[in-house]
Amino acid sequence: MAGNPPQEAVLMAQAPASEPTLMFHVPHGQIVTEPAPAQEKKRCHRRKHDFHWLDYRGILMTSVLEGVASYAFLFISLLVSSTTAYGFSTIGIVNGLAYAAISFLTGALINPMFSLTKVVAWRMSVLFFLAHIVSQFIGALLAAVTLRWLPGVHIDLAVPELAASVPQWAGLILEFIGGYILGLLILVAVYRGWNASRAFLIGLGYGAVIVALGPLTSGCLNPYRALAASLFTYFNSECWVYYVAWLISAVLAGIMTLILHLDHVHEKLPDGEMETRKSK
Repeated sequence: MAGNPPQEAVLMAQAPASEPTLMFHVPHGQIVTEPAPAQEKKRCHRRKHDFHWLDYRGILMTSVLEGVASYAFLFISLLVSSTTAYGFSTIGIVNGLAYAAISFLTGALINPMFSLTKVVAWRMSVLFFLAHIVSQFIGALLAAVTLRWLPGVHIDLAVPELAASVPQWAGLILEFIGGYILGLLILVAVYRGWNASRAFLIGLGYGAVIVALGPLTSGCLNPYRALAASLFTYFNSECWVYYVAWLISAVLAGIMTLILHLDHVHEKLPDGEMETRKSK
C-alpha cells in the first residue's frame, strides 16, 4: 500500500531498543529479530555502595544504631573479660552470642575493623565509615564509664595483654589472622544477605577466634575494647599491637574479597546455565 513504511522497518522498530539483537533472513523476505543469546545468558551489574554519600538521614540512623550496639556489646565484653572467675572458653561463648544477637537485632557492625573492611571492599562510603567509627567509640567509652564509675558496679577493667611467651611481633600476627578471618566472614555474610543464621555463624566464628587466641593475645579483636579499658586503667607497652592489627586485617580482607570475587552471586537461569552477577 502506498505511503506505508517497508515491512523490514516495522519489524526492526518493534524490537526492544535496550537489548542487542540478531537478525535472521527467512523466506518471503521477512526479517526476524531475537535477543543476542550471549547478552541474555550473562549479565553483569555494577557494584553499588550500601548507602548514598549524602544520605544524611541514613547517616544519623546508622550512627545511633552503631552507638547503641557498640555500648551493649562492649558492656558485656568488658564485664565478662574483667571478671577473673571466667576462662577464655566462657568469654568466647558469651562474646560470640552477644555479637550474634546484637548485630542481628540492630544490623550494626559494632567493630571498626568490620566497617573499614566494607570501605576497602567498596561496600560503604567514607562518610558512613566516619559516622560508624565515631559512634562505635562513643558507645565503647560509655560502656567503660558505666562499668568503672556507676555506683555499686565499680569494676577494674581488664586491659588486653600478650602471654609472657608471646613476643609482640607474634601477637601482631595472631591478632591479624583472627581479624582477617572475621573480616572475610562479615563480607561474605553481607554479600549473601544478613539474616539470623548468618548472624549466628558470625557470632560462632567470633567466639571461636577468642577461644583460640585468648591464652596467647587475650583475643581482643576490637581496638575500642583495648582503648576503652586502657583509658580508665593504664596503657602497657603492648597496646600498639591491638591498635595496628585491626587496620592490617581490615585492609587485606577487603582487598582479598575483591581479588577472589566473593561479592559475586551465582544464579541458575531457566535454561539450566549459571549466571554470575555482583551482589547489590
